[in-house]
Amino acid sequence: MKKTVNYPPVGEIEVRTNRNCNGIRYSVYESCVKITVAPAFYKSVFPIPKEKIQWILQSKEKLQKNIGQKFSYNADTQIDTFSFRINFAPEPKLENKFSARLQDMVLTIKFPPQLDFQTPKNQTVIKNIVKHFLTVEAKRILPPKLEKLAKMHNFSFSEIKISSAKRRWGSCNGKKSISLSCYLLFLHENLIDMVLVHELCHTEQMNHGVKFYARLRQIFPNLTELEKERKIIEKRIAGMY
Repeated sequence: MKKTVNYPPVGEIEVRTNRNCNGIRYSVYESCVKITVAPAFYKSVFPIPKEKIQWILQSKEKLQKNIGQKFSYNADTQIDTFSFRINFAPEPKLENKFSARLQDMVLTIKFPPQLDFQTPKNQTVIKNIVKHFLTVEAKRILPPKLEKLAKMHNFSFSEIKISSAKRRWGSCNGKKSISLSCYLLFLHENLIDMVLVHELCHTEQMNHGVKFYARLRQIFPNLTELEKERKIIEKRIAGMY
């Protein structure tokens, strides 16, 4: 179930139910505010506690301040993903388009020498090129990695899908089907493994309860440190996809 409500002073809020949510979760994005709630807590969403309203407004203000300071690709950009390095090179033969090739673990994106990198259109084209090659590599790398981790820690899953989800690294449904975002390749291997095992734990526990985290910490005793590292990297790579 999903609905949008106007809630002063926050503004529009998208409220949706999710059986995998343990309570009420608040998320603030540039374009909207979202509340994800377990069905049993749906009637408790409103009124929103004053401290939460304050947190939402402060988060929205912080996001507004960051507008204009976002990451953008340019001719000097060099980024290492888990699988390859992203590199840019001018190509005089190109007039108004890009070309790209992945070879020897380097994705070279060629561009016309007079290209204006900062236009939204060109930034979108570059991100789509990167997404394409991340998807190709994710389909090659992540399935065998997931199978290896499942066998190592006695999990079972029904299938794996590679998506281009931007808001979540992975998901697992009640049929033990696991979906993984191609953007996982922006993370280090230890964090990729943690995300994969996180989803494997959902094949046993379809929630984030005590048993779920006990299983996850059994495999990653340093889970707290890994989560902190993940959040730091997420901020650093924001805008790359």
